[in-house]
Amino acid sequence: MSKTVNVRVTKVKLLAALKAALAKLEQQAKDHALAEKARTKATADIKKSVAALVKSGKLTPKEVTFPYSYRNDTNEFEEVSVTFSHKITLPKKDSNFCEHSNRHSQEELSNAIRVLELSDEEYVRTSSYGAVAKYL
Repeated sequence: MSKTVNVRVTKVKLLAALKAALAKLEQQAKDHALAEKARTKATADIKKSVAALVKSGKLTPKEVTFPYSYRNDTNEFEEVSVTFSHKITLPKKDSNFCEHSNRHSQEELSNAIRVLELSDEEYVRTSSYGAVAKYL
């Protein structure tokens, strides 16, 4: 048997909680952007160092292949795959962050905050904040 909970929350408390949740999502997006920028730079540095090591003769190819792809079966595009015996570790991607869902959550929270700020009511009912309660 399920019963509904009928609670009233002050608008001020709900706005504060929503703004804190929005700030957290915005910070996560900034942190992810900085991590991706650092990852891109590290990958570019690795590419430069591999090219320099090959030119200097310190890194020699172990195997060279020409992978076949039916989608690129033209003479305009050729792909070469070179395998080296030297191990190179690339920085890992942050797999826990989803840019689309973060942006969607930010939009929903921003809209809820704007609507609540326009309201003259001192209290918000359960049915009103139920849509944004998942972000708290």
